[in-house]
Amino acid sequence: MLAAAADVPEARAVVTIAAPSDPTHVKGLFARHLEEIGTKGEVEVVLAGRPFRISRAFVDDLAEHRLLDRLPDLHKALLMFHSPTDATVGIENASRIFTAAKHPKSFVSLAGADTC
Repeated sequence: MLAAAADVPEARAVVTIAAPSDPTHVKGLFARHLEEIGTKGEVEVVLAGRPFRISRAFVDDLAEHRLLDRLPDLHKALLMFHSPTDATVGIENASRIFTAAKHPKSFVSLAGADTC
């Protein structure tokens, strides 16, 4: 959504929860399947306990996006939620997004949100 929001005139604001600052971060979530995806063209992987079909085109597309370059042109209010203890998407991602975005922007810490 962060990459697309500037192209959606009806959108007046963007809210994120634990957003990665680099789309290629997603590849790390299914890294052990990359060779199979390359060979078969599409593979079902389990992410956060749910099945997803990941295609070679999706993997290739991830490398094309430079999210941090697009954020200065967002021109929408940004509200970010992120846990400083998030083990899947580290807090440094939130810092990079927040730094790259222009105001208006706000950050809400979800301390302890990913602990049981």
